[in-house]
Amino acid sequence: MGQTVVVVTTVYLVLATTLYQVMRNSDNQYNSISAARRLGYNISPPNFDPLVESIQRSVDDNTAEKLQNDSSYLDDDGKINTTYRIMVLFPFLDVAPKDGFVDSKELEKWILQQAVDRLNFGTRQALELHDENGDGLVSFPEYLPHVSNQDLEGDDKRRGAAGWWYEQFKNADADHNGLLDFDELKDFLHPEDSTNERIQKWLLRDEIREMDYDNNQKLDWMEFETGAYDGYLNYIALEAKGDKDVPSEQDVFAKLDLDQDELLDLDELRPFLQYMNPGVLQNARHHTLHLIDEADQDEDGKLTIQEMINNDRVFYDSLFHQTNVSDDKFHDEL
Repeated sequence: MGQTVVVVTTVYLVLATTLYQVMRNSDNQYNSISAARRLGYNISPPNFDPLVESIQRSVDDNTAEKLQNDSSYLDDDGKINTTYRIMVLFPFLDVAPKDGFVDSKELEKWILQQAVDRLNFGTRQALELHDENGDGLVSFPEYLPHVSNQDLEGDDKRRGAAGWWYEQFKNADADHNGLLDFDELKDFLHPEDSTNERIQKWLLRDEIREMDYDNNQKLDWMEFETGAYDGYLNYIALEAKGDKDVPSEQDVFAKLDLDQDELLDLDELRPFLQYMNPGVLQNARHHTLHLIDEADQDEDGKLTIQEMINNDRVFYDSLFHQTNVSDDKFHDEL
């Protein structure tokens, strides 16, 4: 019996690894990673299908957990049967209203849930890795044990330095007890997706610092145009889809410049943070628009099950292309 389990486990690992490599090396023309770059993403979009995410995790973790059930969705060539998967998933997307179509709101809700699941999974992994005493909390020394008090006393707060990480840790520590619980750790790891005002302001100050050539902690017209507007343009162009004129840099600057002093300070730029440093959730929202744009053959703003099947590569094959896009430009540890 023990030998049988080992053999089955090995078979599923080989199957999953083969599937993963075949799809990564696919020569499909569509590539959502390239689309992500065009949108200004620094992170890969979430997988449409939870099965794909499950297979990736199993291969990355070198485990065969849950693959025995997942294998029923593979065709004879060992690839995901995307037609069958779309037929299975479609009723879960078509819910409000249940009318035989998946509109942008329904698809966005689904994609956002996949993004949230990915954030939570990564946070759970980090908690398990760094919580040395098993109390469900992470201290700064547990997360970065090689950082000494002397390193912190140096007060180097440049991006990625010890002081920079420590400041972000304190920002995420909402209850100021020197420890991060699950939600605080998620804010620490993914500040771009946090609703913590202190984190948002810290993140925005960090972004401004990268663009602020005259070091006055504000952005003038030239700094805004060259450093911030391009990211906004990539997003808004997809949202507009030709239905309306994309606001010019002058119009956007004037709208943000509430006191009309021709400078944008921290508070004035806060509404713009989502474009200056988009996170996983912002990525997911705009990836939804991209999926609709690619698969909506009759351009009615919603998808039928046949449109999704006809454009299955948009939802599947592209997600396995080899890429150097990082999951987060901030998350490399010291």
